[in-house]
Amino acid sequence: MQRETETAIKVRQPQAALARKITLPLLTLYGLGTTIGAGVYVVIGESGASAGYYLPLAFLIAGVIAGLSAASFAELATRFPVSAGEAAYIREGLGLRDISLIAGLAVAFSGTISSATLLQGGVGYLKQIVGAPDALLFILLLACLGSLVTWGILKSLVMTALLTLVEIAGLLLVILYAPADPITMAANASANAAPFNLTLLTGLSASILLAFFAFIGFEDMVNVIEEVKEPSRTMPRAIALTLIITIVLYIWVALVAVSTVPPGELRGSDAPLAEIFGRLSGHSTEAFSVIAVIAVVNGVIIQLVMASRVLYGLARQGQIPEMLGWVSPTTHTPVIATLAVCLVVLALGLTLSLRDLAQTTSALTLAAFALVNLSLWRLKRGTLPERNVFTIPRIIPILGFLTTSLFLAAELTRRIVAYFG
Repeated sequence: MQRETETAIKVRQPQAALARKITLPLLTLYGLGTTIGAGVYVVIGESGASAGYYLPLAFLIAGVIAGLSAASFAELATRFPVSAGEAAYIREGLGLRDISLIAGLAVAFSGTISSATLLQGGVGYLKQIVGAPDALLFILLLACLGSLVTWGILKSLVMTALLTLVEIAGLLLVILYAPADPITMAANASANAAPFNLTLLTGLSASILLAFFAFIGFEDMVNVIEEVKEPSRTMPRAIALTLIITIVLYIWVALVAVSTVPPGELRGSDAPLAEIFGRLSGHSTEAFSVIAVIAVVNGVIIQLVMASRVLYGLARQGQIPEMLGWVSPTTHTPVIATLAVCLVVLALGLTLSLRDLAQTTSALTLAAFALVNLSLWRLKRGTLPERNVFTIPRIIPILGFLTTSLFLAAELTRRIVAYFG
């Protein structure tokens, strides 16, 4: 019966177990770190160029759409509280074992690519301080962060929590120097916005797609659920808090951005928020350069944790070699899986240009989201889950499936046009 499947996914038991040490505040900060670190700091320039003065609206719509999939992940995580969640959800909901493995590996691969990309950027900053070859700096930085992740989940998440607070402080600095209150800025943005037409709708749609990627992070959160205290209560609350806080911060920063710099001027800027901060405060932008380095370190830690837990979960579910599911009885972390992820990051970072790989992975991520939503929709046709499972209305996962499928189609179309254009 479905209920039996939901309460006990068959997994291989490791010799030692992961330690449940993650509390609601730590999990929320972990979610904010993985979301904000790759979010508004990066996409606000290109999004603003596409949406113009409708940029705050683009972030609002993207946040609501992301919320549909976030809700599906929250329910599925409490139905199936295992690492490599996406693979388990798709296998149990759709019965597609091979596709579930591909989805799980795609999520892990996205973490390795993100880590390698961030480390390449971090090396660029470190070279300004330490005169050493790029390859040596890359290896040393990866070794330090990989060792931290192996040392213990609590140490890793306390570090990410502290670094996430610094990232949020950067956004609050921008908000602190806002030229007006949010209501006034919204009214001014509305007054300056061009009349709505087909061309503007196209730009707004492109901006929403970019902004959507700035909200995803809940797929990382569910993959540490085996280390979360009271997961059936903690996970849904942490996902909700992460999404709400992110939406508020993003919209507020977007209002400041369009009130400070004409949206088109931010396109192509390497550090759009630093430029906005400099114009508002008159201070040097060096503080934002420091925050950028912190965001790099934080992002790598989070992605290494996530990717290693996905490999660990896939191994426990019998879909990849069992040795990757081994947990150290000393550190209570998946040491072999973490080492494997670090080796892949090392190979990618030192040998390949990651642009095409990253683009391919973003498409795979959207496809995984669509399948996860569809899986929950099908599961909700059966018997009711246990009482301690967080549940959402059945309309939400089908809306999540439709929106992520639409985004996937738009992303693939854009790539095809760019390739043949």
